[in-house]
Amino acid sequence: RDEWIGDFAIIVELGGDDYYAGRIGGAVGVLGSPFSVVIDCEGDDLYTSTKLFNFGSAIFGCGVLMDLSGHDVYRGSHYCEGVGLFGVGYLWDGGGDDIYDGGYFVQGGGNFGLGGVIDCAGNDFYRSYNWAQGVGSVLGCGLCADLGGHDIYYAGGRYRHTPLLPDDHRSFAQGFGMGWRPDASGGVGLLYDKEGNDFYCAEVYGQGCSYWYSLGMLVDGSGNDYYNAAEYAQGAGIHLSVGVLIDKDGDDHYFSRYGPGQGEGHDLSCGILIDKRGDDSYTISGGQGIGLTNSFGLLVDSEGKDHYATTEELGQGSANQTRGFGGIGIFLDLEGEDSYPRGTHGEDGGFWASGMWGAGMDLPRVISREEQLEPDTLLETIEDIFEEAALWEVSENKKRVRWARERLVEFCMEAIEYVCEEKIDTKSGLELRAIEELALALPDSILPSLLDRLQDQRPRVRANSIYLLGKTKASEAIPPLVEALKKAENKPRWVLSALGDIGTTEPLSDIHPYLRSEDETARIAAAAALGKIRNPTSISYLVEALGDESFTVRTAAENALVAIGDSSIQLMLDGLTDADPPSLVHLIHGLGRIAEELDTLEARTERIIIKKALLPFLDGDEVSLRGYAVEALGRLGGEATRGLLRMRMADELDPFVLGKYQAAVD
Repeated sequence: RDEWIGDFAIIVELGGDDYYAGRIGGAVGVLGSPFSVVIDCEGDDLYTSTKLFNFGSAIFGCGVLMDLSGHDVYRGSHYCEGVGLFGVGYLWDGGGDDIYDGGYFVQGGGNFGLGGVIDCAGNDFYRSYNWAQGVGSVLGCGLCADLGGHDIYYAGGRYRHTPLLPDDHRSFAQGFGMGWRPDASGGVGLLYDKEGNDFYCAEVYGQGCSYWYSLGMLVDGSGNDYYNAAEYAQGAGIHLSVGVLIDKDGDDHYFSRYGPGQGEGHDLSCGILIDKRGDDSYTISGGQGIGLTNSFGLLVDSEGKDHYATTEELGQGSANQTRGFGGIGIFLDLEGEDSYPRGTHGEDGGFWASGMWGAGMDLPRVISREEQLEPDTLLETIEDIFEEAALWEVSENKKRVRWARERLVEFCMEAIEYVCEEKIDTKSGLELRAIEELALALPDSILPSLLDRLQDQRPRVRANSIYLLGKTKASEAIPPLVEALKKAENKPRWVLSALGDIGTTEPLSDIHPYLRSEDETARIAAAAALGKIRNPTSISYLVEALGDESFTVRTAAENALVAIGDSSIQLMLDGLTDADPPSLVHLIHGLGRIAEELDTLEARTERIIIKKALLPFLDGDEVSLRGYAVEALGRLGGEATRGLLRMRMADELDPFVLGKYQAAVD
């Protein structure tokens, strides 16, 4: 390990975990040092100094720092880590999980010069105050490029944005360009991240943003990314500028507390946000394709199921007018099932106009973008085919998994013997899914092997066998399953779930007692099983279970009663007379759910009976009972019922119940 302390013009370090303190790869022409270059070939190195113009930076000169490999730490002050002021600065890192820490004007910036930081690989962390991570000012260009890894970018925390947002800080970062208003136009700033699940955190001004005759760009190649900001961000051009954010692939999350942002131009500017693929989420107060104050705004989302949220009037393709003319705002969602906030212009599959020159369009077509990997048809052994069949059947794996599972079925008994001997004790959900599909295709063939394994000493073998007997609806297995239910080494919920999946009435007398089990999971499983079997003889047991001390059990019992349907009504109505409040909530709620499905003329009598039974609860003192009675009556529908609820709503004071009223009458 070598230590380099001081100012150096040239260093070539061949290896080792080295320590650098001083002006390293920093050129200061006004002090007679117009050129400096440092090359470190390998090692986990530490670069630390409080000197300005350092670590691949320059003023009136050229400064270069190249670190070819290793997990490195760059901890500097201001004007460092790849910036040029009246000069050229360049920092190149060949790989490793690196940390870049600096103050202002750092990590790829140019002002009357050129500056760049390029990191080739690794999970990296970039932290700065402001003017950072790809920033260009007057006659300058700044580049921050990261070519691989899951990276974190943070800019802010020092200089408050007073008086507009005094509790937030200025970032001027992450692909930002800025001029000197009103005297000089700015430059070009670019942040490029090629791949990885990245996190971008800026406060005010950042993430493909610009101010005053400048260009700011953020381009992300792939990965599920998070963009977080306070204001002026994510494709925002401010005051005669252009801001652009392009994300090419991934399920991304965009959040900015305030606009302008997310494809919005303000004051004769242009703001663009383009997301090409993925299921994305966009949240901002006002933005998403907005031309504000004679500007152009564009948001394009090419593919995916997306969510958009705004709170201001201008959102999703809008433009206002000022100075006697307007702007242009365009919102385009070109594919997928999308969601928009209530009360806005946006609509899935719709076209809308807002303002004089604002428009939005959401297209419903579905584009298949998955490149399917072809199955390896040369696989011959059961082991190899099963390994392929147990992959996660998503994205590019779909075709491979489908082929492998169909191939397993062709092997018939050979495949059954393999999974029952080698894989039945699996704890992998994906492997069990592959076995289940084989069992569903060959239920009679696999039945004897599964029955034999009910006596196995290994708990997981018994659990998986019981599960598969249920999924294959093996009615022949009911007697041995009932015997397994009585054995202490088996968890009751395993067997109860399987009996419910089989769905016959034969084991009902064995299931009912478990509604009173000391084990909460057994009580839940028993109620769920009875809901699948749907036999009226279980109703009285389930009504009693509505008094269980556990909310989870009560909910499972209610769901089972609703599944059984109108046969449950009379005993549930009888229970309204003497049940305690927790039970009453589920009785009222369940009756409303059942009544909602009784929409035939023949069921009119039952609906009227339920309505009469629920009306007295509107006058009760218990808030929860009033609220759920309102909800249940709302499920009954009908103009007469809604009119009654509107009238009763006028006398209600509790906010919870008022919310139920509002939902019911709407």
